[in-house]
Amino acid sequence: MKQVNQSLETHLNTVTNIMSCDLYELVLFNGNHYYYADTDKDIIYNGQIYNCDSLLLKRQQVKINARVVVDSMSVTIHAGKTDRIEGKSLFEAAHDGTMDRAKLFLKRCFFNGSSIIGAIDLFGGTVEVKSAGGIKLSLLVKAKTQGLNTVSYTHLRAHETDSYL
Repeated sequence: MKQVNQSLETHLNTVTNIMSCDLYELVLFNGNHYYYADTDKDIIYNGQIYNCDSLLLKRQQVKINARVVVDSMSVTIHAGKTDRIEGKSLFEAAHDGTMDRAKLFLKRCFFNGSSIIGAIDLFGGTVEVKSAGGIKLSLLVKAKTQGLNTVSYTHLRAHETDSYL
């Protein structure tokens, strides 16, 4: 279950027209953070400025489940020549390894008019660059649980043919 503050819970349970946006936090392996919003103005949340005019991010729909799910999320970023990470173009950063082992976190931010009520953490994981070229960068963000589907548990099973059973 997702945790929300009381005012956000009340708002979501009573209002019929909800205003919201996505907030993205990109954390590079070196510890530097970059913040982006999919709105038409910058958003200040928890003391961080989420920029609206640098990158255009589009993601696939997130499915919320009450149990552990091995999952990933595709994110497409459209960038121009002036969009930079670590002082270089976004595409150069994707090709030279700057984005290797980066993490991307997604929040949904809710508003009452122009006031922020709160945000819900929707997804987070490790970034994998799928393709980069032209004006488009395609990322696959893999959740921490992604590795669960590759673990072999065959060595933990008891076999009927084992003589010591």
